[in-house]
Amino acid sequence: TLDRSSAASDVYKRQVIIPSLTYSDIGGMGDNSNKSFWTNISNSNSFISFDLAFSSYEGEDLVDYLTDYDPDFRNIVYSEIAKRKFSDFEGSKGKKLLLYDIKEKFNSYLLKKELDPIFFGVHYKVLKIVER
Repeated sequence: TLDRSSAASDVYKRQVIIPSLTYSDIGGMGDNSNKSFWTNISNSNSFISFDLAFSSYEGEDLVDYLTDYDPDFRNIVYSEIAKRKFSDFEGSKGKKLLLYDIKEKFNSYLLKKELDPIFFGVHYKVLKIVER
């Protein structure tokens, strides 16, 4: 006799796709490349500095996209920072919202170029806010 629960379990095990993420830094090109962002916060004397890492599913062209579109991606990051006030960076909610907005803008940028929106996540490696 066929045990339906074990047969269903075997089918289920064969259909499960286990996602696997890869992480990459946003690098520049050349010897003077810099993975950090350092800029003033709008309407304040304070500065923000951070390094970003990105995640995507394994097999995506994440490194190629980060290299090929580096200047445009950097402009997106700086424009997202420019939209925010100092108070937007207080607490974790505003900092997480910046990451979310960067991810959404990157994917939107790729869609406009008729490319796959491959960014799964944007992550701080280092974050420092200097208040003056």
